[in-house]
Amino acid sequence: MAYASFGSELDLSSLLEACVLAPRRLALPRIERSLPLRLAVHWVDDLASLIGGPWGIREPAADAPIPVLSDIDCIIVPGVAFDRAGNRLGYGKGFYDRLLHARGGMLKVIGLALDCQLVEAVPHGERDERIDMLITPQGIWRFE
Repeated sequence: MAYASFGSELDLSSLLEACVLAPRRLALPRIERSLPLRLAVHWVDDLASLIGGPWGIREPAADAPIPVLSDIDCIIVPGVAFDRAGNRLGYGKGFYDRLLHARGGMLKVIGLALDCQLVEAVPHGERDERIDMLITPQGIWRFE
C-alpha cells in the first residue's frame, strides 16, 4: 500500500506505476466522506482511474475493490517530518495513525522522505503510531 503524493511531498508516481505494471497489487487510500472521516483502502489496477479527492489528492473511486489488510505486505506512509526514533509527524487529522493502529502491528510501515524531512525529534503522543523503516536519499533507518 502506498499513497498518491501531492504538493511538496516526495513524488511517488514512478513507484506507483511500477507496482501497477509489476506482478504486484497496489492499494491506495481514499478518504471516506461519512463521519467520522477515515481512510479506506482500495485496490488500484490503473492509475488513470484515480479521481480527485479532498484537498486535491488523487484516490481510488468508492466502488474500487477493498483488500483485506492481511493481503497487504507493507504500507508506505506520507509525513511532514520523521525522526530517528521512528516517529512520524503527519498533517494533523490522524488518518494514518488510526489506520496503522487498526493493522495490529502485522504490516511493515515505511516512510519515504526527503533528507530535509528527517529531524532530531518529532512531537508525538500515545495515539501516534511509529514507523518500522524510513528511507531517504541519504540512508535507510530501521526501528524496533
